[in-house]
Amino acid sequence: MNRWKNRGIGRMHVVCAVLGCGGSGGEWGTAAGQDYGTGPSTYYLHRGSSYQHGCWGDCDCLLTAREPMYGTFTLTLGGIGSVTDFYTVTGVEWSVPQLGGQPFGGSIAGAGRFSAGQEGVADHQFMSLELTVTPPPFGGANIQTFESVFGSRTVPPPVISIEIANSTTGCAGVRTQIVASKLRSDWNASGASSVQDLFDFLADYFQSRGDYTGDGETTVGDLFSFLRDWFAGV
Repeated sequence: MNRWKNRGIGRMHVVCAVLGCGGSGGEWGTAAGQDYGTGPSTYYLHRGSSYQHGCWGDCDCLLTAREPMYGTFTLTLGGIGSVTDFYTVTGVEWSVPQLGGQPFGGSIAGAGRFSAGQEGVADHQFMSLELTVTPPPFGGANIQTFESVFGSRTVPPPVISIEIANSTTGCAGVRTQIVASKLRSDWNASGASSVQDLFDFLADYFQSRGDYTGDGETTVGDLFSFLRDWFAGV
């Protein structure tokens, strides 16, 4: 009990030091990171998660800029292999508030699977999702298969960073970048909720890039929501 109490006090002192609300300094702690685990675990999309559609590669059509994407999904261990762990992905609920600087109101929902090499043994990863994209791009089917390239992960567990697309040629298609962890207040997607997340969020917030609630705007509500979660270590 004292450990959690002291961490909360320490976090308050850090906030006060940054925001100028007075008080003395103190110690602070961080929420410990974990591997992907057995689940079911809710994963939260963080900054760096993005959506774009159009053409890439050798194809010739307009490609939108990468727009922020928000939301959650659930990861559950389904099986353990000799070097690879296999997970189910359920409850995908993502949103894309803006596209090209204009209101878009896009939504993505669905489920699928994720596999990853066991830490210290292999570093490959792969994701395949069946997703409903609304509005459907280019008049295509409402439910579409999105897959990643089978490659190496660039971040250690429990963080997931992977790109999936519904086209292998980019003629034309949708691709999304997923940067996610188990903690809502893990602003920098390190796998832990730490004082660095506070600094990084405030730096983005004061430059109007702190849309924590995913409504397409940076407001004081984003600040309050982030601080609430950060103090709670979630």
